[in-house]
Amino acid sequence: VLGAASVALKDRKDMRAGAGLDAGMDEASQELCAPLCTSAMKHVVQALLSGTSSDSDEDTQVMAWNFIDSLCWFCGKTTPKPVLKFCIPSAASCLAKVVQVPKAHSARITIACCICLKTTLEQLGRGVLEKLNTIAPPLLDLAKQTPATTTNKAAAAVEVLIQKHVLEVLLTMVRIVGNFLSPYLEQFLQLTTAESGSERTPVLEELGQALVDHVPHRLLLPAVQDAIAPAEEALASATDEQTALADINSGLVRVQRLAVFNTWIFSKATPESVSAGIQSTVAALLHMFASGQKAAAAFLESGGRPEELPSKVLRQVVMSKGEANEAQTSLVWADSCAQGTVLQLNDLAATAFTQFALRLDLEDLKPCFAKVLDWARDTQATMLARQGSRKSAAEEDLNKDTEGACRVLALSAVMQALASAAPGISEELLLPLVAKDLASSLTASRRYALKLAAQHRSASRKRRKAASAAGEPISLSGA
Repeated sequence: VLGAASVALKDRKDMRAGAGLDAGMDEASQELCAPLCTSAMKHVVQALLSGTSSDSDEDTQVMAWNFIDSLCWFCGKTTPKPVLKFCIPSAASCLAKVVQVPKAHSARITIACCICLKTTLEQLGRGVLEKLNTIAPPLLDLAKQTPATTTNKAAAAVEVLIQKHVLEVLLTMVRIVGNFLSPYLEQFLQLTTAESGSERTPVLEELGQALVDHVPHRLLLPAVQDAIAPAEEALASATDEQTALADINSGLVRVQRLAVFNTWIFSKATPESVSAGIQSTVAALLHMFASGQKAAAAFLESGGRPEELPSKVLRQVVMSKGEANEAQTSLVWADSCAQGTVLQLNDLAATAFTQFALRLDLEDLKPCFAKVLDWARDTQATMLARQGSRKSAAEEDLNKDTEGACRVLALSAVMQALASAAPGISEELLLPLVAKDLASSLTASRRYALKLAAQHRSASRKRRKAASAAGEPISLSGA
């Protein structure tokens, strides 16, 4: 009976949807059906889905959720009270059990529950607000769970499918009640900015874009900016020799996505709204720029070799000029936020700064850029002044030198982004401020380039001498 009723309601739904119509009954007819719908929902939930009754066999529970889903579509708008009283608490309990004991709960039941919740949100709209605190926590907890590593492709596919449905429910929630999600913004940002696989990343990006579209920016921007400093601190502490690379990668991915959030928000902001939060924005942007140097320092502290920094942390990628320009401006997470890279972070943070700067007048922009420049100088008169004026190798400090180089890379990304977006302002007002810094940076770079060349020549001579002593032929490359 339950299955037949569910199929009948689903057929009606499909038929009405094909005609572009809703439930398809006038208010009087809906009122006549309300008592029957209420009784049916109460009975099915209490008998099959709540408390000890949730121990029913898998097929029965799936069928029950399918029936409740169809019933919510049929009467949810006109008879919301039983949906709020019976359906949502039962769904929250179901998802909470999955969070507590993931393997003890059927994937089919979980997916059917999520489909029902999505329908419920769509039908109730903002009427779901009184139960938001009931359903949001278990959904977020379940979405943040990392799928278990398994070699079983079928099991992995099921995990991906569950996460897809959970994220779709959250996406629907954001679109419907985004104005009221302030208590959960920190958790939403933790979820969307966490490192993810290729199947999950586009869905998280869509969820992130929905947050920007449906949550007021006066609430979202402070939440985004508040998340940056803790992410920077996490990078600084990623020094465990066994897990450093993985922690650095995930930490960089998080900051890169937070940078994209800033860009999305600023690109839609008015000059008035941007001007109201200049100090907090500049502070957050400096934390983003500093994250790159913290990642490099953590890598070295964990035992990483300096010569591996470009390939493992900075992640230099050889590409054509066109590809490089496209990669720098891309905000698609699969391209720009799938793996942690300091250079990509610099580009994304610079893009965010540029969107912010374009909405300021020149009198407000100058002190903002001056703060970024002061940060890049790191208490020196000009960037890399100490490194360029050293007389001996004994004065070298690997960590400080790496930090200084990362600061120069970050400022260079800012200058490049500003020059691309506003060449007139960049050349006439900003370039004169950094002319001496560019000169000192080039001096330091030349000094280190000559040092590296000398080291390579010395190593080459030693190889040739060893080969000659052993009677081995000397290759042209070795010579």
